Amino acid sequence: MKLAAAVALALLCPTVAFAEDVQADAQQLGDVPSPFAGSAPAPPGLVPVRPEPVPAPEDPIAAQGRIVAAGQGLYVGSAITTPANQLELGLATVPPFGGLLALSAGLGGTTELRAEVGGTIEDAEGLSGFGFGLKQVIGRGRTWSVALAGSIHQLRERHDAGQRTLYAVGGIATICGDDCGVMFSGGLHMLGLNGEDEKLMMLTLGLSAGSKTTRFLAELTAGGEGHDNLALGFLGIRMGNRTMALDLGLAMLFGDGNDAPVLPIVSVHSRL
Repeated sequence: MKLAAAVALALLCPTVAFAEDVQADAQQLGDVPSPFAGSAPAPPGLVPVRPEPVPAPEDPIAAQGRIVAAGQGLYVGSAITTPANQLELGLATVPPFGGLLALSAGLGGTTELRAEVGGTIEDAEGLSGFGFGLKQVIGRGRTWSVALAGSIHQLRERHDAGQRTLYAVGGIATICGDDCGVMFSGGLHMLGLNGEDEKLMMLTLGLSAGSKTTRFLAELTAGGEGHDNLALGFLGIRMGNRTMALDLGLAMLFGDGNDAPVLPIVSVHSRL
């Protein structure tokens, strides 16, 4: 029995010594948690990925501004401006009588400058002119926008050496649904000619309905005084995308003693 005990003690001595060394090291290092305690550490080189925040959806009225010609119908404008640092070129014609070329520039997202040149080619009363306009948004929400607008044009009749200055000032309000599938605009403008004391108040109404690529347009502008009351109606369709659009429509003149025919309107718009 003494021999067996001696052999067992010899076998256990290295283990006991190792255990004593480990205990001494633990006392020197303090309470160090075991690397195997708790959850396993992440493999080296892998970093937890945090999901990116989802941006808020763009307001419907702001999204309309990214579609070409959203600020201009067949005739009636809206309270939407050309996006900042972008240009928009438009050519509107009433064949075979004449046309209008316009270039709009967006500044700061709420300001639009516009330059126009055009004329008619009718033999008896040919008219030509050029002008500049400004549209400034003064209030905007998720589905509405309000803007002030003004313009000045130099007009000249073919058989008249003099020029006339036409100016206009007014305001426009635009409202639409949650997706702007239906958009309505209304405006009130005062028009005047140099040398004339009388001013003309003009009411404009515009309806645009459809998708981003195809929309139905219906517009009305009315104004006048006394026997000069008249109204212009417009019906048409717009086909296009964010960079180009084609308008096909009809213009109708209503008023005292007016029997003017229905005239076609063809317009092309391009976002540069």
